[in-house]
Amino acid sequence: MQTFKRLLPTILMLLFELTIGIMLLINGEKVTRLVFIIFGSLMLLTGLISLIVTIAGGRQNGSIGMFPLFVSIIMIAIGAFAVAASDFVLQVVSAATLVYGIMLLINGVIKLLDAFALRAATGSGNGFVLFSAVISLVFGLVIAINPFGTAVFIWTLLGIGLIVSAVLDLITLIIYGRIVKEVKQK
Repeated sequence: MQTFKRLLPTILMLLFELTIGIMLLINGEKVTRLVFIIFGSLMLLTGLISLIVTIAGGRQNGSIGMFPLFVSIIMIAIGAFAVAASDFVLQVVSAATLVYGIMLLINGVIKLLDAFALRAATGSGNGFVLFSAVISLVFGLVIAINPFGTAVFIWTLLGIGLIVSAVLDLITLIIYGRIVKEVKQK
C-alpha cells in the first residue's frame, strides 16, 4: 500500500498523458481549444480569488499591496484573454505554420542556389547539399500549401508522443515494481 501511495502521482500522470494523447489523436483542434479555455478559466478564477484576498487584506491592514494587486489583475487579464481568444490562438498557430513553410521554401531555394554554385565552382556537386535543398523545398511547399493540415499533423504527432510516453511510463512502473518486490524478498 505504501508503494502504491508513492507511485500514485506517476500513475495519475500516466493516465493523464494517455487521455490527452488519445484526445489529441481524435481531434487535436478541439482539445487545444479546450486546454486554452480550461487554462484561462483557472487563471481567471485564481486571479479573482487573489484580488478578493488582496482587497480584503488591505481593508484589515489599512493598505493594499500594489504587487499582489498587480499580479491579480494580470492573472485576470491572461485568463480572460485565453478564454476569449482560444480561436484566435489557433488561427495564429496556423498563420505561424504558414510563415514557417514560406521560410522553409526560401531556405530551400537558397540551398538549391548554393548547390548549383558549388557545382559550378568545383565542377562536381555535393549530393548532400542538393538533398538538403530538395527536402527543405518539399517540406516548405507542403507546409505552405496546407498550414492547418500541418498543425493537425503536429497535434497528431503530439498525441502519439504522449501515448508512447504513457506506455513507457507504464513499463517503467512495472520494472520498478518488480525491482522493489525483489529487494523486499531479499
